[in-house]
Amino acid sequence: MSSKRRDDELALAVSDSAATSSSKSNSRHRLSQYEERVSGVSQVDREQTIPALALRAYHLPGNSWCDDWIQYFANNHPIFGICFHDKLHPVKPCMRIINLVGSIVFGLAVTNIVWLWLIDNRDESERPVLTLSLGGFSVGNTTGGVDFDNGNMRKSRQEIEITQGMVLLWTVGGCLHALYDNTVWCMTACVCCLPGRSLHCLGRFRGCGSYLVIFTVVASAAFASFLVVLRAALDDSEDSVSLSDLNTGGITDDKVDLDDAVDDASAYEFLISYAVELFLALTVYYQVIGTILFSGILGCGRVPVLGGRPYEVMLEERLSKRQESWVTTPPSSSSSGGGTPAPPV
Repeated sequence: MSSKRRDDELALAVSDSAATSSSKSNSRHRLSQYEERVSGVSQVDREQTIPALALRAYHLPGNSWCDDWIQYFANNHPIFGICFHDKLHPVKPCMRIINLVGSIVFGLAVTNIVWLWLIDNRDESERPVLTLSLGGFSVGNTTGGVDFDNGNMRKSRQEIEITQGMVLLWTVGGCLHALYDNTVWCMTACVCCLPGRSLHCLGRFRGCGSYLVIFTVVASAAFASFLVVLRAALDDSEDSVSLSDLNTGGITDDKVDLDDAVDDASAYEFLISYAVELFLALTVYYQVIGTILFSGILGCGRVPVLGGRPYEVMLEERLSKRQESWVTTPPSSSSSGGGTPAPPV
């Protein structure tokens, strides 16, 4: 009699546990439905679309080639993305403007640092690494003429020299600028803390990355401003000054007067060339290089990052086939686990 009573109590406990588990599951489902109605964002968008946008994905599910090209530049371009980004994108216009300002001032700081190195190493920086020869006739510096040597006309070549200073600016400067932009973007988007990611439980702390970005941008702007004034003072200085003479960065040095540079507007003409360079980079070069990476030509569509959109489409097709095969022929549950394995993600 007691044995039967224990069996009844055990069955009742199991039934209560199952009911509690089912109640919790229903509660989570109702909560998810409520969040979808309030925010207008489905669970699929929260776990797939939003992380893909934050990762600067080339391809979004269901998009054609043209749709993906438009969404890629609309979401990722430093200027166009401020106004035309997707409403689900985790990086909002305010932070995009801050990131753009940070990118501009950091690029300006790197350019001036390279320039300071060049004036202190003139011989090395002006040494040609590569010389490109162009055909043509010339008289002195005039292309299209002739050069007479002892009464004989001879053909002369026009040459373009790529110096060590140019290589340093294009490689080290460009890499540092790209590293800064990607680091700031990762801190702003904080992909790992988004829903469905590995650290989604820390989503409430995503705002800390934005505060860190703001501090970084302010520090970069202050440093770049000092370098601009210092460069203007060195350009305006009548004496030849090397970095070894700047013990205090020009603040209390007698050879460099920062006050004169602040008052002389002509000393800042180099900012015009930087503005032109920045304009071309954002309006021409970004679209050209971005389209090349988007097309996947560099990686033949099979290499991560360089594979572009074809690589991401290939991954999506593989995942779709794996999920379809799991639905049609689900693997048998193991005898020890006693449950049905989840579909591949």
